[in-house]
Amino acid sequence: MLNNEKYQGFLDSPVGIIRLCASDIGLRSLDIVEDKGKSNENEHILFHKRQLEDYFSNCKEPKATQIDLSGNSEFDRSVWTALTKIPFGSTFSYKQLSIAIGNPKAVRAVGTANGRNPVLIIIPCHRVIGSDGSLTGFSAGIEIKRKLLMHENVIPQELF
Repeated sequence: MLNNEKYQGFLDSPVGIIRLCASDIGLRSLDIVEDKGKSNENEHILFHKRQLEDYFSNCKEPKATQIDLSGNSEFDRSVWTALTKIPFGSTFSYKQLSIAIGNPKAVRAVGTANGRNPVLIIIPCHRVIGSDGSLTGFSAGIEIKRKLLMHENVIPQELF
């Protein structure tokens, strides 16, 4: 956990063990880990665990609420806000995302901010692909990105 993350919880999911970390203000990070650690969950972790359970079992869009992105740059937060507007089952290219934030020439900076997204899945950076349709980088790995996009029916199962 980072210095400003006081709480953590874990969730078994189809993509592995998800670790959720939170402050008193909201969810601070979500990542995929090898092993579960000690849980000390607060209401923000419990809320987002339910969101993720609905996402995986009922294909419901997780709500990007109760998130604490303090300490991050305004530019990064603008990219992450734009990511929350990509609909479930859809993808955007980095170029489309840069246009969405009103800065069409910032494609590389958008890619960098996308890669720094601390709240995977809830802030759906996995929905960003290359302009040629390729599955480009994902901090949790391309195979997890592929599984998430398959779950959302973006990639047909037979291509996996």
